[in-house]
Amino acid sequence: MEHKEYVKNLWQDIDQQNWGNLHDYFEPSAVIEWANTKERFTVPEFVNANAEYPGDWKITVKRLEEAQNTVISVVLVQLAGEETAFTAVSFFEFENDRISGLTEYWGDVAEPPAWRKNKNL
Repeated sequence: MEHKEYVKNLWQDIDQQNWGNLHDYFEPSAVIEWANTKERFTVPEFVNANAEYPGDWKITVKRLEEAQNTVISVVLVQLAGEETAFTAVSFFEFENDRISGLTEYWGDVAEPPAWRKNKNL
């Protein structure tokens, strides 16, 4: 399976909250980093952090790009029935056709700040 399809399937399992499937996507020694909060996870910690996150979140894959052994995804993560949403940009590194490293950058989906609105930017 091509790596982009692999990442797409991972996001589908996260969307459907199939937490038990997530371990299979990763090399056992993989390290996952959430850059915004300076957190580093092992695979079991990453799965647990996602499973324990409160709310029913829906994932929409917006973009997938592949370059050598890296897949970059952009996804919309939205709380079901709410306006609360985030954009996640994720860099998946592959080794032996499994994810060996993942670095994610998360940002709020929100209105521009008042200073930019006031300047009509």
